[in-house]
Amino acid sequence: MKQGHRVVGGFSAFLMVLCFGISAVRADDLEVRKKLDGLLVYVSQRSTANIELVKKAVGVLEGEGTGVSLDQQAKDPELKYEILIWASQAYYWLGTHMGTIHDLPINGVRDVDPEELDSNDREARKNFFQMGKSRAKAAQDVNTNYADGYYFYALNLGQWGETNGVISSLMHLHDLKSNLKLMRQKNARVNSKDGQTVSGNAMDGNGADRIEGMMVLKLFQNHYPTAKLDDAVALLKKAHEDSPTFGLNTYYYTLALREAGKEDDACKLLDELKGRDKSYFAVSRLPESLESQELAREERP
Repeated sequence: MKQGHRVVGGFSAFLMVLCFGISAVRADDLEVRKKLDGLLVYVSQRSTANIELVKKAVGVLEGEGTGVSLDQQAKDPELKYEILIWASQAYYWLGTHMGTIHDLPINGVRDVDPEELDSNDREARKNFFQMGKSRAKAAQDVNTNYADGYYFYALNLGQWGETNGVISSLMHLHDLKSNLKLMRQKNARVNSKDGQTVSGNAMDGNGADRIEGMMVLKLFQNHYPTAKLDDAVALLKKAHEDSPTFGLNTYYYTLALREAGKEDDACKLLDELKGRDKSYFAVSRLPESLESQELAREERP
């Protein structure tokens, strides 16, 4: 059974940023920091039930009622960068969870054919990802040395392209590849809890490999001449093996295996995935891992 699925972007990664804070905030940024920290209440439980609260958080980020966005209010570049990355993730979360806004069959993992959406829903979804992409680009303009801006730009661009149509969006393929390349050359802004530097490629459970692997798989399925199925399998295998606690890595890898005719290998991994205890999965991507587990149970009852 072949299904189309999207690369899922991680929204709760920003929680790590807020927990670590930044080393030196200028005195005139304290009020901005206070507002940003206050948004934790909107997203402390990352689930579709919180979609309205995420929308409220976006209102605060965009300076609703003040006419000045929160990043524009910030003077410290580190704080400004953090806010922009936060906003990019928020828009991505809204786009991938439109089902709770418009009563559509959309959640963080399960894909929906853009052709099944009416034109208004499709444009609304594309707009969320466009906004997420623009905030990530603004973060890049603030600091080119961090991987985060390139990652969330690619994440939103990939989703925009899928919603717009894979073949119709080929003109943006170079842009996507360029951002993934830059991401891999840099480190994430926030270190891990043990103080170790997180490489761009390792961000969000090998997010770059996951995005590129699914991109190549989608292109192959749409008969793009230079897309090689072996490349998709290799990239998604690496994401799965390097970050197995991210359930969506395992699930996406099974899609590539099935496309390659390796049904037995795919079924074995699905059986492993559906049997995992909740505590096994990385907290930062727990909702998507549980959604992937649900899909595994549907396919392997």
